[in-house]
Amino acid sequence: MKRCRFRLLSLMIVVAMTALAAWGYALRRRSAEFASKADQHDRNIFELTFLFPRGISFDESTRQVGYDLTKTPQDSERQLRHLEDFYGYILTESDLAERQLTKSEHARQMLRLLWIRYEVHMYFKYRRAATRPWLAVDPDPPVPPLDPYSPLAREWWRDGELQAKIAEYLKTFPNRVASGGTRHNGRKTLDSEP
Repeated sequence: MKRCRFRLLSLMIVVAMTALAAWGYALRRRSAEFASKADQHDRNIFELTFLFPRGISFDESTRQVGYDLTKTPQDSERQLRHLEDFYGYILTESDLAERQLTKSEHARQMLRLLWIRYEVHMYFKYRRAATRPWLAVDPDPPVPPLDPYSPLAREWWRDGELQAKIAEYLKTFPNRVASGGTRHNGRKTLDSEP
């Protein structure tokens, strides 16, 4: 009887260890998959931000935009909001003149900025998921409505449909960089706080 219990206990231990090893392997694979996705979004961010000027004059001051949008969600959100203030999704003729932007350049940068916000959101989402692979991951938001590298030959930017598409997209997209919570001095804060 004791021998039977010992064998049963040994078998239970072996099954539990096997299950733990399999779970650990699955988590490592899931973490690597999420890290790979975060790296791809990081590369996309680099490519898209390369097309923006490094210093932006706005409100009688030049503010350097470093475009290291992958440090922290707070820094990224701050820089994205600065760019959105400058390029604005709706600018008047005088706003464009003040910023020394043509309508076509404004439309191009506006579209790229939409993609940058999307890519930054996805980067932080998958970076966080890679460090916590046991948690569920929210579905991806929809991609922006137009390609970030629109053809130069067509006058697509004159079409009022662009602003309508962007406005409709912004209604469905999260308005802040994806974030989790972190602890600062024992107090839990949201990473997306500006």
